[in-house]
Amino acid sequence: MLTHSLKNKKIRYLFSCIAVVISALLQAYVIQVFITPSNLLSSGFTGVAILIDMAVIFQPPSQS
Repeated sequence: MLTHSLKNKKIRYLFSCIAVVISALLQAYVIQVFITPSNLLSSGFTGVAILIDMAVIFQPPSQS
């Protein structure tokens, strides 16, 4: 009974980790493909990060 419970917890943990990674990749894709090109802001922490990124544009010095 105990080994079945531990195995079940490991499977749930692995599934949760995979779901988090897939969600992060999907969100990064959506930001790069849809939100950034159209100059939109997402809501929440992601929107604040995009706003800061738009406000503080880092341009490396040109090499001439």
